[in-house]
Amino acid sequence: MLPEVINNFFTSVTSHITPLDSDRLNIIRQSLEIVPDEFIVSELDVYNVLDRLRPNKSPGPDLLPNRILQRLAFSLSAPICSIINSSIRQGIVPDSWKLSRITPLPKRFPAATVENDIRPISVTNSISKVAESFVSRWFNEHFVTLLEDNQFGCTARRSTTHALIKLSDEWFNIR
Repeated sequence: MLPEVINNFFTSVTSHITPLDSDRLNIIRQSLEIVPDEFIVSELDVYNVLDRLRPNKSPGPDLLPNRILQRLAFSLSAPICSIINSSIRQGIVPDSWKLSRITPLPKRFPAATVENDIRPISVTNSISKVAESFVSRWFNEHFVTLLEDNQFGCTARRSTTHALIKLSDEWFNIR
């Protein structure tokens, strides 16, 4: 009973979102230009990401542990690199990369209500995280030039501590 209540609540959160139109996506994919070389990853790049995986992280739905990927990084970097580059060139994310294993965790114990006291923890496949690390890096490199000087949250090497330091410097320099 409780698992069904939790599942129904988690699925209801996104029930209002309209699914993507696959026909429209295919039209957009066909109009894309050739992917620039700067967005094609190398085997060495993939090896470095695999080698730095945290071995004790929980596996995703594929149940493939990071420890295995890390230990076999040298052998797996070439095929994983090919898969990632194929995904980038085609503009298609494999369905298995979109799956996640969701674990409900209580915010407080005992949880009084599902809506307020339980949060979903989503774990995706490690290979999808490897691919995501490259896309995230490209995204951040592009948008870092567009950030305001006063943007501190959700940015690399900037934090709320930096914001407080800047604010206190401005306050003390006013006097």
